Amino acid sequence: MKIKSLPVDKQLLIGSLLCAVYFATLHSIYYFKLDTILVGVIKEMLTIPILLLMCAIVIGGIYFLYKKNGTPLLIITAMLIVMLTAISLTYIK
Repeated sequence: MKIKSLPVDKQLLIGSLLCAVYFATLHSIYYFKLDTILVGVIKEMLTIPILLLMCAIVIGGIYFLYKKNGTPLLIITAMLIVMLTAISLTYIK
C-alpha cells in the first residue's frame, strides 16, 4: 500500500494556516481574559514549536518560490507567513 503525500506547496499552506489559527486563538484568549492554569500550560508548550514551524515555513517557502517560480499557493503562503510574523512581532512585550 502506497501512501500519497501532499505537494509541498499545500503542506506549507497547511502549516501557515495552523500558525495563523494558533496565534488567533492566543489573541482571543488574551482579549477575552481566559487565563486559566491549563490554558497557560498549553500556551507555553506550543508557542516555541509554532515559532519554529514559522521559521521552517519561511525558509521552505523561499526555497520553493525560487525553485518553482512562484505557484499561487506558495505566494499565498508567503504572504500569510509574512503577515503573521509582523503581527506576532508587534505583540511581543
